[in-house]
Amino acid sequence: MRIITHRILLLLGCIASLAATHAALGQDMPAWTLPEGAVATPVAEHMELNGIALDVQTVRAALPARELETAMQKSCTSAGADFHAMDSGSEGLWQCRREGWSQVLRWQGRGSTTTGILSTMPLDQKPAAVAPAPLPLPDGTQPVSDLVSSDGGLRGRVLQVVSPLNTDQLRQWFLDAAKSRDWKLAQALSRRPGAMSLRKKGQSIDIAFMPGAPSQVKIVMVWQNR
Repeated sequence: MRIITHRILLLLGCIASLAATHAALGQDMPAWTLPEGAVATPVAEHMELNGIALDVQTVRAALPARELETAMQKSCTSAGADFHAMDSGSEGLWQCRREGWSQVLRWQGRGSTTTGILSTMPLDQKPAAVAPAPLPLPDGTQPVSDLVSSDGGLRGRVLQVVSPLNTDQLRQWFLDAAKSRDWKLAQALSRRPGAMSLRKKGQSIDIAFMPGAPSQVKIVMVWQNR
């Protein structure tokens, strides 16, 4: 599950950057055909973003990024969809958008190999209300995104919120909340001011505090069972 969680974190950055709303369940998700030499592997059996089911796969291609981009653009446009590219040298986003669906490949290129995360999301449905967080959140906290996954008996969740409190105030808040609920601080992983790791039998919570908009701190909370 640790590997899945790291992949989820990468996906979270991709999805949050798109600021899209998401859509109807129960439809067959379209395929964005990969070229020869590229392999896609599902991240988890089931994933939801803000209560909406989505498909997520890791991609590894024995192709330089520009060759893979050409192939992915051709695959997208030949299906009657619109292709968009946003990149900054060795990494970026490719999007294939068709009626009712958005597919995004966030990629990184290294020489003759390109890797990435491919997500397929339906459009046009309002997100569900955010479920209670693994630990109570302070007043004034606003949700940004909520990504959950399940894979057999393993489950994970990445909750992203913003708070008007500063990092020191947030650390103290979560320390107090954790202690009153029998969570233990993992000291070796919590020495940095911008991070905190908590453990309880069969569960873990990793928290990162990052600068957000003016007078806000972004909180990324990663929960998983073990």
